Amino acid sequence: MLTATAMAWGGMFPVMKPLLGDIDPITLTLVRFGFAVPVLIALLVIKEGLGTLSTSGKALQLWWLGTLGFAGFGLLLVLGLKSTRPEHAAVIPALMPLIAIVVASIRGRSWPSSRALTAVMAGIAGVCLVVTRGDPGMLLGGGAGHGEPTP
Repeated sequence: MLTATAMAWGGMFPVMKPLLGDIDPITLTLVRFGFAVPVLIALLVIKEGLGTLSTSGKALQLWWLGTLGFAGFGLLLVLGLKSTRPEHAAVIPALMPLIAIVVASIRGRSWPSSRALTAVMAGIAGVCLVVTRGDPGMLLGGGAGHGEPTP
């Protein structure tokens, strides 16, 4: 599941990057989440029932936090993608499942399983391959990690 998550999150960047030449970041964010939100609400109602849509008097707070989450993450992500290469932008979400394993281990005060550690190492190796364009030797020679060129 961690592999599927990393691939799904990382795969959106090469798809979105070309769209930024034709669509502004705000519109792209509105379209992305405008289609996703009704689908996710429908799935929630199907799975949990109509009672899950009750706001318990906190509609404004929920609206604010939802907007902050969607706009904060979605819009800032697209704005950042506009000024970087998609493979570099994909590194951050590709590391999210790995970070989750580390956080869960720290919070649970237990060492991750050998299977989880293997997944973390494979993920880090994959990120290194992306950052170095397939030549991990660049990490030792100083040929990677210089950031994005100024447009």
